Amino acid sequence: MIHYHLSNAEYHAHPAVSSSQLKHMLRTPAHFKASLETSKEPTEAMKLGSLVHTLLLEPHLIDDEYTVMPKFDRRTKQGKADYEAWLEHNSHKTAITAEQMDTAINMTDSLATSRVAQLLKVNETACEASIFYTDPATGIDCRVRPDFMIKPCDAFPNGLIVDLKTTDNASPTAFMRTITNFGYHLSAAMYLDGYEAEFGVRPAYIWLVVERDAPYAVASYTPSDEMLERGKADLDTALARLKACRDADSYPAYGSEIMAIDLPKWA
Repeated sequence: MIHYHLSNAEYHAHPAVSSSQLKHMLRTPAHFKASLETSKEPTEAMKLGSLVHTLLLEPHLIDDEYTVMPKFDRRTKQGKADYEAWLEHNSHKTAITAEQMDTAINMTDSLATSRVAQLLKVNETACEASIFYTDPATGIDCRVRPDFMIKPCDAFPNGLIVDLKTTDNASPTAFMRTITNFGYHLSAAMYLDGYEAEFGVRPAYIWLVVERDAPYAVASYTPSDEMLERGKADLDTALARLKACRDADSYPAYGSEIMAIDLPKWA
């Protein structure tokens, strides 16, 4: 099932599992369970990334979701009062600095010149659509929300998913490490599964990557078949573990036994 106008808050409140949650399962089931029960404040990098996503994909939501914080002299009584009043009035928005807005605009302008971003003009393109499906092997309800995708059409018979990423270094070597560290290959495999469940075909997949610092360089990558196979294997492992934990109603952390440990292969 696909929803084209579900808000970000409604999507994240849905009980179906997402790839970001399942990545914790690869660490331990206890970490997965904790990710469902606790929430963390977004880092400044995460806030900037979300801002760039909105500027590029849903610019009509900027004024509703973000506000630039004025400068207050909180050393004074009046400054503190003005700050508190401003916070109360804008409690439903994400507060950002003027510098963050300027950086996000520069990043978005750079992204807009890329060939991949030009695909936003294709008629069959949908931004932030939410797909819900059931994993056939485990029966677990899953959800994915591609940044933007193109539905199957004459120009793209199998469709396309584009995943927008912000990073410090978009070079191939650095981004390969980022993929590994953040499990982007698992997310890609899950997005492809969700798209195929909805449309019956397996689409192409592109990471559209922009750097956070000048010159705000942009790169585009597509995962290799081997990477997607590894992502699918990790996804299936995480889902199988989740099913086993649900069946046993147990979410263990690390084992109590003492294990031998060695240096990593690269060392």
